[in-house]
Amino acid sequence: MVCREMLESRGLCTPRKSLSAVNVLQIKGKGIGDTSNEGCIEENMIYISASGIYGRCSNCKSEFPTLSSMLEHMDRLGISASVASNLEARDLHELEPNKKLLEDIENTPEARDRIIPAITVSPRNAYEPETLAWIKEQLASGRVGILAIHPFTCLFSLNQLDRLFGELAEYSPVVVVSDNDLRTSQAYRELGLVAERFPNMKFIVNDCMWKGFGNLCDIAWKHENIYLGNAQLHVIKTLETIRDYIGHNRALFSFGHKSIGGAPMAAIVYSSLEESEKEAAAGKTLLSLLPNRGEAERIWSAAREMEPLVKNNLWKEFIKGNGLQNVDIVDVHGHLGTQGEGWYIPEINPQNQFRDLKEDMDHCGVKGIILSELSAFMCDVYARNMAMAEKFIGQEEQFMGYFVCQPFYPEDYTEEKLEAAFATGKFVGIKLHPDCWQVAVTEEDYAPALNFADKYKLPVLIHSWDGMYDSAAQVGEVAARYPNAVFLIGHSGGGDLGRRQSVEAAKKLDNVYLEFSGSFMAKTCWEDTFSKVGADRIMFGTDTCGHNIAWELGRLLSCDIDDESLKKILAKNIRKVLSEIKINK
Repeated sequence: MVCREMLESRGLCTPRKSLSAVNVLQIKGKGIGDTSNEGCIEENMIYISASGIYGRCSNCKSEFPTLSSMLEHMDRLGISASVASNLEARDLHELEPNKKLLEDIENTPEARDRIIPAITVSPRNAYEPETLAWIKEQLASGRVGILAIHPFTCLFSLNQLDRLFGELAEYSPVVVVSDNDLRTSQAYRELGLVAERFPNMKFIVNDCMWKGFGNLCDIAWKHENIYLGNAQLHVIKTLETIRDYIGHNRALFSFGHKSIGGAPMAAIVYSSLEESEKEAAAGKTLLSLLPNRGEAERIWSAAREMEPLVKNNLWKEFIKGNGLQNVDIVDVHGHLGTQGEGWYIPEINPQNQFRDLKEDMDHCGVKGIILSELSAFMCDVYARNMAMAEKFIGQEEQFMGYFVCQPFYPEDYTEEKLEAAFATGKFVGIKLHPDCWQVAVTEEDYAPALNFADKYKLPVLIHSWDGMYDSAAQVGEVAARYPNAVFLIGHSGGGDLGRRQSVEAAKKLDNVYLEFSGSFMAKTCWEDTFSKVGADRIMFGTDTCGHNIAWELGRLLSCDIDDESLKKILAKNIRKVLSEIKINK
């Protein structure tokens, strides 16, 4: 194992003592670090987002075409302040849209105290005297302390920024970049090199999820001036992983596109971080990074705890941090076992995972969960299914099981074996993951399992994503063949195309439901989906122990949908399906 000291001696990472940043916990006096600000409610979080972008986009309809529309979204969730850049500065030349950003902040009510401007830059600005002089003027004024970059979208590498950053480094700016504009291991390596060359600058990576988290972890561990925005950090215990393995106060609150909603807020509130660490992640660390201390204090002085405007009562209760103890919640999509494909989950022992799962469920108020064993996806199908059931299912009423039916080993789920497994009373449904096996869900390989489900009116949870093996349209095709079984389209089809196909299948077939977990990959707002299929055709799931229960629950509860509709999604729909199962009766 290569130690950090060795990397430092070879010049491959920033020495810990070389940073000039003020630690968030060292900031004293009026404002940051002082929770006694007049007008603030101490028992609630003040959220200041490290990401935000508005304006008209060149290749799609923008979620926030105006700064006012972004502020409305912040008001709805209860976000006090946010970084903001202008989309038009990404898609056009930077100078005029950057000027418009500052004008919009001055001309939009409340924006002056709530919006932290991030002016967009690119390597070409170093070769444009007028642009470079304007950028320096803004940084020197102290009003601007953040730069936004879009290397992938604007077709440049991070190494090309050396000349521009060499001109601007004296102002110690913060640089924000989205994982969507990094994407590759090479781009992350370049980010590390840039962070090494400019140690007095700070870099914030937003919108990273599990696929890029390995790259981000590696580079952030080596360079203390790289920070992680949590908008899409949906994996279980990610904030704890960052604290324990990357460093204290390196995670920052950020909001993403609308369908993510309050998920990153809930992740902070329900983490096991200390209260001071939660407050730091929610907003204090971000402000501590701004080069102009006076501007940071001004934003903090104006910051306030905000009552969310979400149109239900459950979100307001949940975000206080005590869960929904008086509401029935059943998670229809859970797992035990180890993840592949780059998932960073510190606890890999199933027994310990189960212990942590119970704690998380109790904390959030989840009363029941249906689990499948991840290793049963790969090998020893019957043995792995039965081992999970013996160790974890039925010990307490809240834990139920899916029987995984892997298409390459039909001998493990003959009707006789399925009868025996379900006779234990520990299994309540079937789980399929065609993408994993690269066998389309429409193939006859799954017929034995689906015939069994159809015979006994069992729920069948099928991982679904845009692709050739288990698209929502394909799941709908299979559901039509087995009208007595109940089909849960996992992740509601994945992306926007999958969401549309899921809605079409649910509207056409009475035995099709949309399952909620992971559906944040679609930008389609859930309120729109609710209006098309109704709350009767949606079920809540988290995909834990991969996904964070609080993150997924926060995403659902922060939707504008009434309490009674939410209660159907949270439990009533699956309770009704389970009550109609014919097996063992």
